[in-house]
Amino acid sequence: MLIEKADIVAGIISGIIVTLFFFLLRISVKPRIKVSQFIVRRNRKNLETGEVNEVFQIKFYNASWSSIEDVTIDFYLMNDWYSSDKKSFAAIPIKLNLDSFKFLPGKLKRNKELNDNCVVVTLHGNLDEIWKDKHDWLELHITAYHSLSGFRKVKKRTYKGLKCIEMGKFADGEVFKLDS
Repeated sequence: MLIEKADIVAGIISGIIVTLFFFLLRISVKPRIKVSQFIVRRNRKNLETGEVNEVFQIKFYNASWSSIEDVTIDFYLMNDWYSSDKKSFAAIPIKLNLDSFKFLPGKLKRNKELNDNCVVVTLHGNLDEIWKDKHDWLELHITAYHSLSGFRKVKKRTYKGLKCIEMGKFADGEVFKLDS
């Protein structure tokens, strides 16, 4: 059997096309999560007791076309120090009102009136008391799985310095603007 040059060239070209198609498919089905670049400080009234509490909130949304599943949210106060010649890190977990949920719709299945692909997470406790050292920083880790392909995405956002905390309330929808 003799293999001709045209067969080899056709095999190489079809292999390249299939590889490009696979990478484009993989990029398109991987979860995309957008996270706010700031933490919002706002006053919220308790409807049962009537007292006003100061809360800190972070907003994120599913920016991929399809839904994501098994979403877990971890929030840490990070600090570092030197011991001997090595740099060591410590991660102190900060409790959230919502640390995991099963389903978040994508752009195709979302309800535009309810904005059900957007999530606002509230931190437990006063961030001013927790985050005292200006050399520390906060890290948010969001892990999600694509509902069809099973691909996993870990989105990480770092908040450094108190300048990342703004007073206000998040606007509705897929924006990170503040309502006045």
